[in-house]
Amino acid sequence: MARATGSEVIAAFKKAGTWGTPVVCGAGDGLLILPSTLKIARAIIDDNSLGRYWMQDQDSGSFKADGEIKSFFRYDGHDLLLAMAMGAAGAPTYTGGTGHNCDGAGSTTTAVKSTAGYTPDALIGKFYTITADSGNPTNVGQTRKITDNDATTLTWVGAIPFATSTTTQGTISDGVA
Repeated sequence: MARATGSEVIAAFKKAGTWGTPVVCGAGDGLLILPSTLKIARAIIDDNSLGRYWMQDQDSGSFKADGEIKSFFRYDGHDLLLAMAMGAAGAPTYTGGTGHNCDGAGSTTTAVKSTAGYTPDALIGKFYTITADSGNPTNVGQTRKITDNDATTLTWVGAIPFATSTTTQGTISDGVA
């Protein structure tokens, strides 16, 4: 009598329009997963803290998982899993924003606001996005990571097309959403 060995798993994956919403899988959503070589082992740690010659106690160590999961590329589905693992791509949108409207002449790597009253170095790592500049409209939409600041001036690396001026308006945000 022959014995059945191994495993065959058919899994289905489909992305819902809204998180947590059930979705019915259909044709083309299946993915055949072949038998895997996954192995799980757990180390045993001898406890000789009492100085005994023969070990009487042992502690369970960490788990070690090793092996691979194989599948055929016959079915659609790998592209969806890859996209779900990598996330969505697109233009970044910056979160929040504190206004920083220039009232003095800066440069292509600085923006000046004489009444800002910032704590020195408190804005390092945040982003400055130019939202309006009637004197130099090419600057609009430029975003730079702030590398230094004092009470009145923001500094970044990577020059913008034109120097900031009294017409430059922008926002300081915490990062990308």
